[in-house]
Amino acid sequence: MGEFASLEEDMLHVFEEVQHVKEKYGISSLTLESNKYTERFHGSHGGKGNFVGEREHRYARNPKKHFIQIK
Repeated sequence: MGEFASLEEDMLHVFEEVQHVKEKYGISSLTLESNKYTERFHGSHGGKGNFVGEREHRYARNPKKHFIQIK
C-alpha cells in the first residue's frame, strides 16, 4: 500500500467526524488547517454566520490548549 492509499484510509475517519460535527451544529462548510505551530478551523452556516477558531503552539504541541474565536 502506497503512502496516499494509507493516508486516505486514515483520513476517512477524520472526515466522518467532521461530517458528524457539521450535522450537530448545522454547519454547511467547515475547513480544518493544521500547520507546525497553528491549528485553525473556519466555516459557515449557508454563507451566513462565518466563524474562525485558532490556537497556536509556540514551542510544543499542546492538545489541551483552547481555541480562540477570531471571527
